[in-house]
Amino acid sequence: MNIWAAMKPTINPSKRAGFTVDEVRGDKELEAARPFIEAFGINLRVCANNEHEPCIESYHRLLQERMRGLLANRVFNKLPQMLLRALAKYVTFYLNHLPWNSGVSKTLSPAYIVSGQRLDYNNHCQLEFLEYVQVHNPSDNNIKPRTSPLATGGRTLTPL
Repeated sequence: MNIWAAMKPTINPSKRAGFTVDEVRGDKELEAARPFIEAFGINLRVCANNEHEPCIESYHRLLQERMRGLLANRVFNKLPQMLLRALAKYVTFYLNHLPWNSGVSKTLSPAYIVSGQRLDYNNHCQLEFLEYVQVHNPSDNNIKPRTSPLATGGRTLTPL
């Protein structure tokens, strides 16, 4: 089942971190996954037709706001679907790596609480999304280009 396969990467790390997932909230699309969800002792709470789950909708608005903010100063009018997905992943990554005022901890990020993963300045904070980089390549006196796109100056940047 596709819905359950999409939920497992969220539920399993939470369980490994010692959290008990006892409720899943969603819309009517989750109704098809009810047998799979309840088999694991998780209560499924589905909202009525033409209603939305407030927490989920609020998070979606936050995600869209951050994505619009990152795209506001770009020269592109449209982005391919692949880049939009990458942007959503990028924004989600950083939202999960900063502490939330309404979260479990005021000083620890959700990502650290669940997986122990911390932000590393050298790997995660050097380049912004869609930032174009040209790096000087040491070369002999020949006709090869002296700069290359997407180079990271010898560093290996962790992909999100």
